[in-house]
Amino acid sequence: MKSMPWKSIACTVVLLGGCSGPQEDVRTTFCKNLTTELLHPETQLSWQDSEQQLKGYEPAAITVHLETTDQAGQSQVMQATCFYEYDAADENAMTVSNPISAYATVPSKMILNGRPVPETKLRETVLVAQLAMGKAVVNKVKQGIESGVKKIHSALSSDSTQ
Repeated sequence: MKSMPWKSIACTVVLLGGCSGPQEDVRTTFCKNLTTELLHPETQLSWQDSEQQLKGYEPAAITVHLETTDQAGQSQVMQATCFYEYDAADENAMTVSNPISAYATVPSKMILNGRPVPETKLRETVLVAQLAMGKAVVNKVKQGIESGVKKIHSALSSDSTQ
């Protein structure tokens, strides 16, 4: 039986298991998560497009467009805009190549379908959304670990039968 660096393999499997490739910007995802939290749980959401507006040191505006359908089957086109404060101390290669990276990842203000979300409600919703995202990350890591353990166990089993 060959000696293999099992710790290295296990770490690689877990880390790669958590990677899902290119995705939308975290600010857009977070704006969608906040919108979901603010709407009624029984409302079905269909995400349309999104847009970013960056104007120098002014807050970035991320707008997401969606269609909602309630339990009665009534549809409504909506939009949510989350505003993210400029947060870079100085410009560097990252902020030049990816300007949105210069902005905070938690919105300072939000407008849902033309109405400002009160500051206290936004803070509460941010907390709920962050907890939900944290749980999702923990579950994904747990699944990656379980998958890695199965792969290692399978590799060990096939090595011991040879």
